[in-house]
Amino acid sequence: MQFRHETFLLDTHHLKLGDGERSVTLDARMGKLLELLYEAYPECCSRQALLDALWPNTVVSDWSLSRLISDFRKLCQDHGLDAPMIQTLKGRGYRLESHAWQMAASQQPSEPPQTVPKLNNRPSKLWLAALPLMALAALLLYLPLSANNTPLQIAEPHNALGRVLWVDDHPGNNTAERRFLEAKGIATYIATSTEEALTILSLHRHNAVITDMGRDDDVLAGVHLLEQMRARGDLTPVLFYTIMPSDEKRQLVMAKGAQGIAFDSTALYQQLQPFFPARSAAKQGK
Repeated sequence: MQFRHETFLLDTHHLKLGDGERSVTLDARMGKLLELLYEAYPECCSRQALLDALWPNTVVSDWSLSRLISDFRKLCQDHGLDAPMIQTLKGRGYRLESHAWQMAASQQPSEPPQTVPKLNNRPSKLWLAALPLMALAALLLYLPLSANNTPLQIAEPHNALGRVLWVDDHPGNNTAERRFLEAKGIATYIATSTEEALTILSLHRHNAVITDMGRDDDVLAGVHLLEQMRARGDLTPVLFYTIMPSDEKRQLVMAKGAQGIAFDSTALYQQLQPFFPARSAAKQGK
């Protein structure tokens, strides 16, 4: 099935997203996710319905779905597609952004016409045939539980000192900084909104949170995230990362309960070190 968003074409059969000049390969679940949302549009898909369809016969948490959507948004942003294509409906689930996508089969004359699927709950024959392969992929990529019943984190190094959650609506701007931290043994995970960050924090423990100061139209989005964390008793250390630190900003975030503010990778890493016991113990032993 093919969908068009402005100049971008999404092919869920071949798992490709491109603009005619370049293309990227999608995760199989990303393609399935978008098909489910398209079939349900204009209604939304509940979190549980998406979890059941994307991870059949597998026990996973809401975090897996949040991570999948976050990864898709990041993939699109990294390739210049900044529109809010998947809309989060608080307390309800997800749906495609209004008028964001349209069927593009009619613009592919070399291929036979495709029929828009009916809005029902029966999976297509294609996906019935693909279920065994998806189940195997789920086992290999998203193993649900470790021996001690702790959800495993995809792509986290086995020897990671700990993990941080990086909250930024444009995560591509911090790629170099995240690679710097990962090279130091710190696993980094991404959230693109306050709501997504709070959901992830409620499901998994992190050694620290790194947040930008402003997101979208809220110039104090990071401060508001910090306030909501502290209001619900979440004492996870919070550091602000900004290219323009100032005494006023420092005083503001510290008064709200933050642990610091940084403007480059080195300063950020130095301020993070106390929150990783393995690193701190190693330094004291020298």
